[in-house]
Amino acid sequence: MAVREKKRVQVQIDKDLANDTKAVLSELGLNPTTAINMFYKRIVADGALPFKPALSEAEKANLHLLEATQNLPVTKFKDAKEVADWLNINDFLETAKETDLKDLLNKSLHDPDSEKRKVYDALYTYFLDKRQDKVIKRKAFVR
Repeated sequence: MAVREKKRVQVQIDKDLANDTKAVLSELGLNPTTAINMFYKRIVADGALPFKPALSEAEKANLHLLEATQNLPVTKFKDAKEVADWLNINDFLETAKETDLKDLLNKSLHDPDSEKRKVYDALYTYFLDKRQDKVIKRKAFVR
């Protein structure tokens, strides 16, 4: 068998990510070079990435919220209490328990302001997720 010529591939990766990955690979009996070679071979064999790059629903909701709020003015705070006082968070959380999800969904679909629609959509997703978690955690919920 002929020895194949090698090519050096250099990439910049977050140091913590590289260290965490190396530890996982070590547990699997692999090193980064072997894992990268396996990754490249799978790409060639499949003609595609060996996984589907996608965001989770929570990541999508966070992204929508970030996009909807990126042009809002920024207020700086010195501690968590200042933030909670500014948000009046306790009143907000109490109100959130009573939020009409149908109303939020309707606003996320039909509000004339596209930026508000994004915020309503993110809030709808957040509150729906919280309510679903609450239902799933009930003793009577069948798994």
